[in-house]
Formats: sequence, C-alpha cells, structure tokens
Amino acid sequence: MQGIGWWSAAVLSAAVGVAGCGGAISSTEVGRANALDERGDTLVPLLRVRPQDTDGEIRDPRWQSEHHVWLDRTVEHREKLFVHLPGQNNAPSQFSYLAREAAQLGYHVIVLMYPNTVGVGGGAASICKANKDGKVDEVCQENVRLQVLDGQVRSPPVPGLTEAEGIYNRLTKLLVYLKYNRPEEEKWSKYLDGDAPDSKLNWKKIVISGFSYGGSEAALIAQFHRVHRVTLFAAPRDGFGVVPSAWVAPGKTRANRYYGLVHDQDPLAKLTLASWDKLGMSRFGEAISEELGAAAFGETHMLRTNRLPSTGQFANAHGSVCNDELTPLEPDSTTPQLRTAWRYMLGAEAEEDE
Repeated sequence: MQGIGWWSAAVLSAAVGVAGCGGAISSTEVGRANALDERGDTLVPLLRVRPQDTDGEIRDPRWQSEHHVWLDRTVEHREKLFVHLPGQNNAPSQFSYLAREAAQLGYHVIVLMYPNTVGVGGGAASICKANKDGKVDEVCQENVRLQVLDGQVRSPPVPGLTEAEGIYNRLTKLLVYLKYNRPEEEKWSKYLDGDAPDSKLNWKKIVISGFSYGGSEAALIAQFHRVHRVTLFAAPRDGFGVVPSAWVAPGKTRANRYYGLVHDQDPLAKLTLASWDKLGMSRFGEAISEELGAAAFGETHMLRTNRLPSTGQFANAHGSVCNDELTPLEPDSTTPQLRTAWRYMLGAEAEEDE
C-alpha cells in the first residue's frame, strides 16, 4: 500500500498548489487547514493517492499531483460517487471544502488529478489559437477536450496525452486501486462494472463535477454517459462572447440532472449562463442568487453568487465558487459561505436513479 494513507487537514499546510484558475496555496490556506484540524468534530479523513501508484503507464510528470479521496465514516453512505475535476492548473488539494461537504452528505468522494494544463482558450500557451477577432476554433477545443477524456489522438494532437493519462483511465484505475487496497466495507467496487483488468465505470452511480476547465470536461462526460448528477462550477466556458461552442450540448444525461453555480463578477458569467441554457437547465427556472437562501431556490438548477472572495477582491470572483483559497468563509473560518448552495447542487437528500 505504498503511497496511500489517511491524513488530517493539517497536511494541507505542507501542500503546494499549482498556480492557475485558483492560484497557489497561500499562508491564508495554511491557517484555514490548521483551523480545520482543531475542529476534529467536523474533520473528514482524507486519503491521498499518487496517480502512478494506480497504473505504471501514468507517468507524465505534469499530472502527478495526488488524487484526494474522501469518505465520512460517521454518516450513512448514499452509495453514490462524487467525482470533482479541478480547474486548469489546479491541484486536487485546492478543493477540500467542497469535498468535505460532499462527504458529509454521504457521498464517496474523489477529487481527481488529470491532464489539466492543456490550454484551449486561445492564449499564447494554448494549443487552440485565436483568430484576429479573438475567436477560437471550436473543433480544436472539442478535440483537445476529448483527448483529455480518453487519450485518443485527434487534431491537433496533445503531446504526451496518452490513453493511460486520460480521465477515463485515471478514474477507473484509481477505483480499482481502492477496491483492492481499502477495506471491502467501504464499497468502492460499487462504482465499477466488471472485474479488473476489464472494469468499466458505473456512470449511473457517479455525480460528475468540475470547476472551470474541469467543468467543461464534466459537461462532455455527461453528454456521452448517463450520470447520476452533474455539478458545474463556473463552467462551461468555451465559446465566443455570449455564444457557447458547438460542442456544448445535451446528451445522454437529462437536463434535470444538471446544476450550476457562477459568480456575477466572473468575466465569463454570461457565457456560462448561455451554456446552461443550451444544456436545458433554464427550463427549471431562472438563475437565483444563492444569498437569498434555500427557500428562494424553488426548482431552479442555476445559482448565482455575488459574495466577496476571501481575498477581498472581485478580481478573484471566478475561482471563489469552490476553490479553497478564494471561497469566502463564515467567521468560524471553517464553514464556507456557499455551503447552502453547494448542498443544494449536490442534493441535500439522497435521490433514486432514474
């Protein structure tokens, strides 16, 4: 069982975040981790697993941050798996508050490390380049995102992104690893169909989630697979102006299984809202401010927030919807102000499969 173990939240104080959508872990985050450790009554054990320990073919050094696995032994388990995909250049260690809430609701939880450094937004470091009008080729965006999922080479190819490195293989191999390295009563095998090495993901028992870049990947997964639920944090964001890319479309997962949260001050908030409309989320009601409280949500599947990020600057609004360093906290320094919104998106009560 090399490379695997139970950790307290204080471990976060030694973790190094990757700069990107959410930024590096700061001294503020260290203080938050220590505060969590002191509040043992709310602490959820955290398991960290190196990707290469699950599959020797997962070897690219760019994507070796540890997967984070959460399971709260003190609550009744739903027998549903919550899989969260970090944003571009983010590490799983930057989404502990959200992971903890999901675990406390009874989910098995995985925050997955995957190839999230591959730019598609048209910038200098992006594989997909923008034209003179600033518009990025939509086919390029879709093809790169698909290769991030399955590792199959398309045009343009992403160097080093093999089938082993893709999201599908990484998640499958992590679950196989947990099946054989964790106690049987934890029931990680429930999220697999078949026996290793031919195991497949049991998508109907999986809630797929993602922030920003990861949310776009989550939306693609829901298009190709019928998942239990989809939670989109400031995503999808592919498109031009307020027109989503052509790949943003409904698929095998019904619209009533999608939920989203975006910040009003996010520069691409309007594009995200337009994407949700295209996915069919708007048919359940308009986007509601989460600050009004759960009683005001009605049947909506779209939530907005205008809370000040923990940095005190709206320039960080995009990441504040779920990134540890940026999400605003209550005065106790351990409770996210967005907790009610997150729990609404995740489903405060367990629900049956369709």
